[in-house]
Amino acid sequence: MIIVVVLISILFIVLSSTVFKMHPLVGLLLAALGVGIFAGLPIDKLAETIGKGFGELMSKIGLMVILGCVIGAILDKSGAAIKVADVILNLFGEKRPAFAMSVIGAIVGIPVFCDSGFIILHKLNQIVAKRTNLPLATVALSLSGGLFATHTLVPPTPGPLSAAGNLGIPDSIGLVILVGLIVSIPSLFLSTWFAARYAKDVPIVDEASEHHAVLEVSNLPPAWKAFMPILLPILLITLASFASILHFPAPLTKWLGFLGSPLVSFLLAIFFSYSLFPEKASEKMMSCFKSGIEHCGTTLVLVGAGGAFGAILKETPLKEMVSEWLTRNEMSGGYLLLIAFLIASFSKPHRDQQPLPWF
Repeated sequence: MIIVVVLISILFIVLSSTVFKMHPLVGLLLAALGVGIFAGLPIDKLAETIGKGFGELMSKIGLMVILGCVIGAILDKSGAAIKVADVILNLFGEKRPAFAMSVIGAIVGIPVFCDSGFIILHKLNQIVAKRTNLPLATVALSLSGGLFATHTLVPPTPGPLSAAGNLGIPDSIGLVILVGLIVSIPSLFLSTWFAARYAKDVPIVDEASEHHAVLEVSNLPPAWKAFMPILLPILLITLASFASILHFPAPLTKWLGFLGSPLVSFLLAIFFSYSLFPEKASEKMMSCFKSGIEHCGTTLVLVGAGGAFGAILKETPLKEMVSEWLTRNEMSGGYLLLIAFLIASFSKPHRDQQPLPWF
């Protein structure tokens, strides 16, 4: 029965915003309360559990989301996003912008978590879509496909590393990287095709583009400066990951881990981004902070609400029931693979291996 209740609650979350036109925050909170009540959780603890789930998730990714939005505003207001788009389109040709975004996502997704990579590159989505007259949904979905392809298959991201450990091959990371790359490459073409075929008619209100001022080419920053807010966090996070994998000396690993944390690497990228503004840098950076913080409010609220819903699910016996059911019923390998895929799609692990946002 609890499985039915959870499925109904997920259906309600979707319908509440699409059919009943409720704000997703309200839908998530009502679903969380409904699951808690029908699961028999203590009534006097429901509100406390929801608040705790919201706060715990914000403590893990809240600052990352805010700083990522600030980096997006910097790319926008400095003209760096336009310069990056020019370089990418010149490299791949303006006839293949969706595939270009998928490739960029695949490169960024190896060292950086999907959510971090998408936040860093979301302004680039808008610029590429505007320059090529492609639907924003097509460009964004292509980027997402590339990010997920390598993030879920290629170390040093934690998921493939954990899989290697479970399979008893933690010392064969090179082989895991090679196989992961081989398997992920076809998915880049598939995600690009899917985005071009099915996302072209998806309407997205791009409020940011309405206020986007197109800068003169002569005012754009040089390419190395334009890529810096994107590449610096990627480089630092990559170094930190490989320092841990390859067992660098302990002091070096500690410092690289500090510099390669999302919080510190994003802060360093923002600090060096002052050089993107040759005049009135402090004033313009203050404007970037204001714009970035304003635009990330809705994202933070919805992510936190997802954490609240997940906190309620953690209090139910759902996980134990599913595990017991799987072990009690003999199934063919194909069914088990399908179930594993569905479970993984609902419980994508976050950077500290705490699944987000449902379980």
